[in-house]
Amino acid sequence: MELTDYLRQKYSDRSTAGYRYGIEKYVAAVGGKAAALTADYAKILAYVAKLREENRRVRTLKNYVFAVKIYYHFLRDTGQRDDHPCLRLRLRDAVDRSIRIDELYTPEALAGLLDGGGSKLAGLTGRNRVIIGLLVHQALLVSEVVALRVGDVNLKAGTIYVSESVGNRARTLPLVAAQIMALHEYIERDRPLLIGKHVEPGRLVVSRFGQPLHGHGISRLINGPKYSSEGKRFLPLRIRQSVIAHKLKANHDLRAVQVFAGHRQISSTEAYRQDDLERLKTGIARHHPLR
Repeated sequence: MELTDYLRQKYSDRSTAGYRYGIEKYVAAVGGKAAALTADYAKILAYVAKLREENRRVRTLKNYVFAVKIYYHFLRDTGQRDDHPCLRLRLRDAVDRSIRIDELYTPEALAGLLDGGGSKLAGLTGRNRVIIGLLVHQALLVSEVVALRVGDVNLKAGTIYVSESVGNRARTLPLVAAQIMALHEYIERDRPLLIGKHVEPGRLVVSRFGQPLHGHGISRLINGPKYSSEGKRFLPLRIRQSVIAHKLKANHDLRAVQVFAGHRQISSTEAYRQDDLERLKTGIARHHPLR
């Protein structure tokens, strides 16, 4: 059995791509497939040490280690190894999941963002407004936006399906009325225009050249000339955090918000709830003149 087939049996397409990348990175780092096949615990720890030297985020570091563990599960399950050299390897690094309440965007700022996305290039205005709508209304991660497929959109039901990822659960989310019309026009008019004579990319969101859009392109489009001239910079992750926090502040059910956000653990959703005392404490810690 090939590695890709093994991964696809257990994980979504997006997770498969991420784990395969992590595995290929590891195999290259240790000197190729032959070296990886015989690697011991010490060699794997040396690889982890190398990752630390790259100043990777804790979450990224843990994902890379998880990919290595999956690789050795594959080798063992396919009879290429009799053991799993890092089965009990655990990283104890703490992931910073704190939400900076005082840096979140106001509902007014998010509403203003929905008016952006204009472009002089044919097809891009419609595409940009679809993307911004998904960030603001559904609080999607950039990686979730670029992974969407046309078939994930159900205009008749007024919903969009977000597939499972490494960090989040799969979920089906409702679209607001304005999004249904925007998506219809984009899929029927703008997207075919952008693809032109190029091969159908399969992804919902495409670049001006008809190719799947990369995540960094989204950051650029939400920080166009209008926002740069006003000294503003919107961060896609902070948009998501702001939407989730505002839902909880508006007394939406905690479990419902968890499902909306795709959080695997309820604690991830609870992290967005802070009472007035905690917000005051945060403000004092960040702005006290003696700090």
